[in-house]
Amino acid sequence: MSTGKMKVLVVSGFLGAGKTTWIKMLIDHNPVRGKLALIENDFGEVNVDGALMEGEPLSLYELTAGCICCSLRGNFRDAVRAVAAAASPELLLIEPSGVAMASDVLSALKEPEEAGLCEVKGVVTLVDGEAAPMYIHNFWMFYKDQLKEADAVFVRSCPEGQESFLQKLLAEHAKKAEFFMKDWDEKEVSAWVKGFIGEGSVEEDQTFQYLGSVTADHEHEHEHDHDHEHEHDHDHEEEVLQQSIVTVDFPDESVESFKRKLRGLMVRYSLIRAKGIIRIGGKPVLLQGTPGSLLIKGTDKEPTGLVLIGSEKTEEAAGELSGASHG
Repeated sequence: MSTGKMKVLVVSGFLGAGKTTWIKMLIDHNPVRGKLALIENDFGEVNVDGALMEGEPLSLYELTAGCICCSLRGNFRDAVRAVAAAASPELLLIEPSGVAMASDVLSALKEPEEAGLCEVKGVVTLVDGEAAPMYIHNFWMFYKDQLKEADAVFVRSCPEGQESFLQKLLAEHAKKAEFFMKDWDEKEVSAWVKGFIGEGSVEEDQTFQYLGSVTADHEHEHEHDHDHEHEHDHDHEEEVLQQSIVTVDFPDESVESFKRKLRGLMVRYSLIRAKGIIRIGGKPVLLQGTPGSLLIKGTDKEPTGLVLIGSEKTEEAAGELSGASHG
C-alpha cells in the first residue's frame, strides 16, 4: 500500500471459535491483492496461534499473556503504529483474545493517532455452534459484545438440524450481521471479504515478516469487571478465567490415551479451552480442544507447551495432566 490508510478487519470470537483457522483461509485466498498484516493477541502465556502463522505470507506482531482491551491496551496501540511503519499493509487483521470485548478494540482504534492510520472496515465474529448456547449464558459479557459488533458471523460445528434455532439465538445480539451457518470454506471467506472490504488496486508479493512481540507483565487471572480504563460499567457478577501451562513431552502416551485423559479432565474441572503444540509418544502434534471438540494432529511446528483455560480448578487439572508427562 503506497498511500492512504490501512484497512482494518477485526476477527473476533470466543475461546476456541476458530479465528486462526478463518484467518488462514483468508490468507490462502487473499482477495485484497495487497500485503496483509496480523496483530495476534493470545490470552494464554504461550502464543500457539502466532506459532501457527510462522511462514505465512504476512507481517506478524504478537501480543501475549493478556488482553488488548485491558492489560495490553497501550501495547496494542503501539503495535498498530509499528505495523503501519514497518509493513504498510493493504489490510491489517486484528485477532483479539477470545475474552476481549470487540467494542473496546474498536474504541482503541478510534484514538486520534490510530484513526489517522486506520480505516476500520468492520468486525467478523467466529462462533463454535456446539458450545454457543452454553457460552452465551455463562460468558454473556464477552459473547454478546462480540456478536453485537459483528458485520458477519461465521458458525462452525453447528449441530445437524439446529441451524435455524442457533441463528435465531445469535441474531438476537448480532442484529446487523450476515450469517454463514454451515459448509463455508476458504472461497466463501475470501468472497465475503472481497465484497465487504473491496479488492486492492495493486497485487504485491509477500513473504513472512516477524515484526515483534509483547508479553503482559501480570498474574494470569483475567477478571473482567471492566471498571478500569473504560467509560462504561457493567452490573454483573465477576467472571474469572485462569490459565495453566502444561509441559511439552508425553512420551508414554498414545494419541488415543491422551485424548481420553484430557477429555475426562475437561469435564471434571470445567475447562473451556486446551491448546498447544506438544509431543505425544515422541512426535510433535497440534492440539485444539473445547468442551465439544478435541483435535490432535501431526505438525512440523516446534512444541510450545499446552495451555489449559478454565475456572479456579485449572491448576489442579494441569497438575494431574503433568503427572503423565516429562519435560
